[in-house]
Amino acid sequence: QISSNPLIAMMSSAQNWLRGVYLITKVEEDTGEVSFPLERPSQLNHLKDMLEDDLSWESPDGTQYCLQSEASLAGKNEETLKEAFMELVTPCRVVFRPKVQLNCADDKVAAVNLTRPFQPNGSLAARVNAIIRQTKAESVDVTYFRGGPCDDESVVSCMVLGGRRIGYTIVHQDFKTALLLAKRNALQAKIEGRNNIAVGQDVVLQNLGKRPDLNGKRGLVQAYNEKDGRFEVRLLEEHQNEQEESTPGEANIKRVKPINLVAHSSNIGKNGTVFVFVGDARWTR
Repeated sequence: QISSNPLIAMMSSAQNWLRGVYLITKVEEDTGEVSFPLERPSQLNHLKDMLEDDLSWESPDGTQYCLQSEASLAGKNEETLKEAFMELVTPCRVVFRPKVQLNCADDKVAAVNLTRPFQPNGSLAARVNAIIRQTKAESVDVTYFRGGPCDDESVVSCMVLGGRRIGYTIVHQDFKTALLLAKRNALQAKIEGRNNIAVGQDVVLQNLGKRPDLNGKRGLVQAYNEKDGRFEVRLLEEHQNEQEESTPGEANIKRVKPINLVAHSSNIGKNGTVFVFVGDARWTR
């Protein structure tokens, strides 16, 4: 129905969800903390009048909050908390938390859409191009994506290909740092003897004489061992051999010479690669 009406489709946020593939970039635990910075005596007096005898108050949604021994009341115990609160003077800051502990359903999740590349223009293009020039990162491969409906005119996060364990690094709201990190990844790959391979790169194993069964297998570079001049490569799950013995935490990690690796699809080792997400999607669990 939305696709049949272009005007509704343009005004609706549904385009951010339909046929989208999202990568979760951040999960913030919701502790329920409510902080009140109090600058004027009238604000402090209003808060004092609002509190119950047990130093609690109830929000419109029925959640009860209790005063904590934090901020301007740090170090106070239950016996002295009320007296210390009544003696407070401005400016000060007080903190409340829910009487009933929140569960993970209240956590805040942020994610970006991986399926909507675009070319920035206008003021956004001017901003990102200025940062690219400033960091001398013209050689870095940069791809822009419409990440979601929230803050949809700002660079919310960047994915820098390369890095230990998962093969990429998420940088929040800092395009400059993302570009510098991508340049560093590329420079590390250019070190003599590394065959233009970088940590975090998606690679294919080749020309292995002692383990020909691994030739053609794909993996992710986890680290470079300076001592023996080999990369540690974690094979992708579909290539893992359950019958092979492995140390816990080191399952299917192969130590491979750089000459026996070739980049599969990523350009990390050549120029550095950054995916830039303009806007993101946010929800609670």
